[in-house]
Amino acid sequence: MSLLGKIGNTFADLTGFEVYGERLAGSDHPAAIVLDVPGLRQTRDFSCGYVAALMVVWTFRRPRTKAGETRSMTSLWPRVEPDTEAGTSTTRMISALRASGIGVSHRRDLDFDGIASAITDGYPIIAAVKTADPDTEHWVVIYGANPSLRTVFVAGNELPFIGRNEYRWGQFRRIWAEPGVGLVCWGK
Repeated sequence: MSLLGKIGNTFADLTGFEVYGERLAGSDHPAAIVLDVPGLRQTRDFSCGYVAALMVVWTFRRPRTKAGETRSMTSLWPRVEPDTEAGTSTTRMISALRASGIGVSHRRDLDFDGIASAITDGYPIIAAVKTADPDTEHWVVIYGANPSLRTVFVAGNELPFIGRNEYRWGQFRRIWAEPGVGLVCWGK
């Protein structure tokens, strides 16, 4: 476990904070389509799946009060049930999203046009990206696309506060753990 992972886990243990908010980048470009996905970050080194699922659930069922946020977070955690060593499997992610009232299509054929089409229809996509550890993948949410510039907007990757959200298509394909694979999500 990295030093940053240890700090995050200790912080979550001491404070009870599992997530914190982050402002997501948008775009002024007229061709960009950016969904209103809440920007959230994980505190624990194994909870990226939980946070990606929470971003999608709140995209379609955003709580209006702090108490509602707490109830939503508390009910989602046992559905995702991230393993402290292995994180969250795709099967577990799909099951947790569906149990939370989110429709999911496990796609294996996504290309830029498929992603842009899903975003245009209002559907964010959960996908896994590579990390510095070849045995570890990281869940992120694709929340926007710009067909004119061939870029995608990705939440939950890079270092918080100094990372970026917009990737050129070639850059994203290089970090995509399984190119073409993603969970296209919609509210039911």
